[in-house]
Amino acid sequence: MKQLLGVVWLFLPTLLFSQMGATFPQNQRLVRGTIVYQSFNVEDVDDPISEFSFPIQVNWSFTPEINLQILHTPASSQFGEYKLAGMSDTYLKGNYLFLDQKALVGVGLGLPTGLTQLNDKEFYVSQLLATNALRFQLPVFGQGFTANFGVAYAHPVNPKVVFGVGFNYIVRGSYKPVKESIDDYNPGDQIGFNLGTDILISEDKKLFIDGLYHIYLPDKIRGREAFGSGDKVVINIGFLMNMDYITILVDASFRQKGKNELWTGTKLEPEEKSTNGPQAELDGYLRYAVNQQLGALGFLSVRAHGENELRYGDAAIFGIGGGIDFAFTPLIIGDLGIKAYVGRLGGGSAAKSINGFEVLTGCSFNL
Repeated sequence: MKQLLGVVWLFLPTLLFSQMGATFPQNQRLVRGTIVYQSFNVEDVDDPISEFSFPIQVNWSFTPEINLQILHTPASSQFGEYKLAGMSDTYLKGNYLFLDQKALVGVGLGLPTGLTQLNDKEFYVSQLLATNALRFQLPVFGQGFTANFGVAYAHPVNPKVVFGVGFNYIVRGSYKPVKESIDDYNPGDQIGFNLGTDILISEDKKLFIDGLYHIYLPDKIRGREAFGSGDKVVINIGFLMNMDYITILVDASFRQKGKNELWTGTKLEPEEKSTNGPQAELDGYLRYAVNQQLGALGFLSVRAHGENELRYGDAAIFGIGGGIDFAFTPLIIGDLGIKAYVGRLGGGSAAKSINGFEVLTGCSFNL
């Protein structure tokens, strides 16, 4: 279970535009290059916030048991005269399956190739990109070195149900977010626990249910605790239907973080009112095989973020789109997709309407 889910969820944001989101063979050697353009206009704001990004993804299986994944995303973002452009961090993850492919050990590295030490204008753009509801392809360019270790085990309860558990630990290194930083900022390490199940509804239909709990250790400056991010609960429910001509993939998620902790001068204390609101999202993907070479694609995106206890941070966004994929050869597949968005940021009298669009084109090489 974890081998399939780990691959599908990792690449889901871009693969919802392509046929690969439906199937990802464990012995596949695949290289994918993508160009993504996203732009959003906000009511009463003259300039849009936009981003060109260029995700490069590699999935390389040395054997059915050993797999390597690489992700790197250069990008260029702009808001009026403010610009932010550069490389992202580079993420590598190796997986090893054993015990008849029921157990997995994963080791990952986040190499600090991304842009840090931002100036004031670049930092302002980065704050806009970090708006969760807009879901930019690259919301953060550089976050310093990270190392990740994870283990998972999947147990077949019966021929149609598989239950899995997992654990991972992420070590985060220090870096300078802005140029004016005198001291390095050290984000806290992260601990994650995972429970999941795969349910085979029928020969061509499958249900995935995943629950995750993330614990964030305190961020530090000069070795002193400076900020504590609230623990996070994530629930994912996925449905996959893969018939002769039609593939449907639906992913529904719910996220909620607890109260953050703030430095009071002597120690960290929970904030009086939580600045973290609930977030619910639904993404859908459909592919219809027109013929052996051409596929027609459909996309759906719904994002509903609730306000926090200070009564801000809510958003409601609806997106719909379509596209095509085309097999130039059995091993080379290109795709093109476009989405249009409408919605709002904020609520009540402070609500601002937004609209935007996203265009993606990519090519996958099966080696």
